[in-house]
Amino acid sequence: MATLTALPWSQPSRVDLVALARQAGVRRKRVLLRPIEASRGAEKSYEAALLALIRQAADHVRSDILPAVIAEQRLSLGDAAAADAIGDRFREIMAGFRALLAKLTGIAEGMAGRIFKAEAGRHTDRFAASVKAAIGIDMSAVLSASDIADPLSIRTAENARLIRSLAEDVASRVERAVLQNYRDGGTAKQLAKTLTGEFGFPQRRAKLIARDQTAKLASDLNEIRQRNAGIEKYDW
Repeated sequence: MATLTALPWSQPSRVDLVALARQAGVRRKRVLLRPIEASRGAEKSYEAALLALIRQAADHVRSDILPAVIAEQRLSLGDAAAADAIGDRFREIMAGFRALLAKLTGIAEGMAGRIFKAEAGRHTDRFAASVKAAIGIDMSAVLSASDIADPLSIRTAENARLIRSLAEDVASRVERAVLQNYRDGGTAKQLAKTLTGEFGFPQRRAKLIARDQTAKLASDLNEIRQRNAGIEKYDW
């Protein structure tokens, strides 16, 4: 048995669930409220949003960046002036890529926010159902979205940061691969192979973010709902 730890958004309990249970005639000394698990569907939806960002970035690299870079390399062969200008052209190419990533990041952040909001609503419904099943009390009328607004806002902001970090990782990997290929005098085929490999790590990271963050949201919501119901202890 452990005591609930303080949270950044801790609030005084809004409902004395123990007192309500006694009023309802529940005489059991111990009532078990099972934690509500993270939704697998929410995790997969979040993962899909992040993978869509990576996939569209990869499509842009194949259709726009790779041909442009190869064309610049060919122009610079044996031409000192063209070789000097390739740096400026490369910066233009990457600026366009980062602008695309910023747009894709905004889309992914919006989808993550909607997924988390839906999860909060699902959690509220499931928590009310678990209380009713355990002690026969309907808490639907006293549960409010405002109770979980702070943890939801904090978790959403954290995910926006993670999504932006993921997009920056993609940009950095593409930039590094292109520059290294140019310095080494690599071929288009070698660059294409390198770029394909560079997208593997962000894909694995996207899956980890989706799994970890939906689980953390569920944990936050479990604790704040139980705290607001006057529950002070839980079993490990």
